[in-house]
Amino acid sequence: KFVHVVLQREMGRYQQTFPLAWAKKHDTMREIYERIEDQMKRGVKERVLRPELGDLGATFFFGMMRALVIRELVFEKGGDMVADADRLIDTFFDGMGARRAAA
Repeated sequence: KFVHVVLQREMGRYQQTFPLAWAKKHDTMREIYERIEDQMKRGVKERVLRPELGDLGATFFFGMMRALVIRELVFEKGGDMVADADRLIDTFFDGMGARRAAA
């Protein structure tokens, strides 16, 4: 129910109030997602990304980027988005787990 409420607030309100603006935003977001998806497919092809998760790669990466933007807007951290983007890419490829010392 929580996810439904969040998505309804984000998408439904603008779709009903400003249908043309919402359609443009929707098209732009779809285009960005498709570009990311193309890169994820390339990553699978080049064996940089795991093929069994290839279909989720664009969704995860897009969500991670979006979360950084929302964090900035909501919490007004005034952080360095470029540095955060670099950290995001490292996290995407290496995960959030603690790094283990080489044996």
